[in-house]
Amino acid sequence: MSEILKESKGIRLLLENFWLTRDENREEYYEIKDNRLKIERFFSEKAGWKLIFNNRLVKLEKIPAKAESFMGIEEFKDTMDYCILCSLLMILEDKEDGEQFLLSSLTDRIKIYIKEYIEIDWLNYSHRQSLVRAFKYAESIGLIRKNDGDITKYNNSVEIEVLYEKTGFSRYFAVDFQKDISNYTSYKDFETEKIEDISMDKGEQRTHRIYRNLLTTPAVYWEETKDADSIYIRNQKPALEGNLKKYLLGNLHIHKNSAFLGFDDEDLLGEIHPKKRGTLSDIVLLICGELRKRIVNQEFKREIRDFVEISKENMILIIEENKNRYGINWSKEYRDMKIEKLYENIVEYMEEWKFIERVSEDKLIVYPAVGKVIGRYRKVTKGVDNE
Repeated sequence: MSEILKESKGIRLLLENFWLTRDENREEYYEIKDNRLKIERFFSEKAGWKLIFNNRLVKLEKIPAKAESFMGIEEFKDTMDYCILCSLLMILEDKEDGEQFLLSSLTDRIKIYIKEYIEIDWLNYSHRQSLVRAFKYAESIGLIRKNDGDITKYNNSVEIEVLYEKTGFSRYFAVDFQKDISNYTSYKDFETEKIEDISMDKGEQRTHRIYRNLLTTPAVYWEETKDADSIYIRNQKPALEGNLKKYLLGNLHIHKNSAFLGFDDEDLLGEIHPKKRGTLSDIVLLICGELRKRIVNQEFKREIRDFVEISKENMILIIEENKNRYGINWSKEYRDMKIEKLYENIVEYMEEWKFIERVSEDKLIVYPAVGKVIGRYRKVTKGVDNE
């Protein structure tokens, strides 16, 4: 394998994984170690990201340019889940690596840590569910190791006991921003910060933002041709294309109001749409195809830049039509789902993939990505022409 391909493999591994430990990912760990300096330089210069490397693990601190809903922990369903995880991280700071502890020894401390923000009652079933999700995630990522017991039984009884052990990886979980963030009151403070009065739309800061967006989101959009990101992407197109091809085996697609990082089938990277064996992603492909057809036929007016506004009512009508026509091919879950819930599932999925944006309760913006990935059924179903 050439040196360039080795660098590319290491870069892709770091993008796809939260971290790689030497014990569980030995081959990958040493491949990255062999090309560490070049990989580190790429991420530092292009995205401004820090690479953590020690004798236990390697981790890329992937700080996005803008927070997106899909960037949360997929297993979590409530704010309380995150609060409990943060409490667990604080508790682990006071323990030695390899130290064992019982679940019951933490529950009261967790309540105290987050009392200022959320009141917890472990007799409340939903609160116990939050704890179970947080601890299962902590175990899956390697923050703690279970030695005895079953945390899922805590859903049914607060008397359940579980024995855990601190692995030592928790100290690398949180991002070290290397500055005081105690006065930050919102995630937006990270997006709009100024560094020594340097504009975020100039030089290194703009370069970092562009690469971060391309590497962490399905699409980059801008409002007008004079937008700073648009100008940079168009002016630096050859360099961007070269770097993305060389280091990620990716292809840069630039349109009037958007840019996309795409991959060939043999070089797929990260989470992919459409998801394999996923009915919801199949449904979204159909909806994208229908939206594209109606936009081409000028059924929806292009009122904002190259984007299209549609109402919730029109979106629901499109979903209903597709359900009536193709629903027989869907899984029972989606065939039986009420239209309002189906709408929420589809819109949430499409928002995550930056196909649409919900700008109000009754209004959606359709983005150009809708026209890039569409689908249809190949065969006629029960005498209905699916074309």
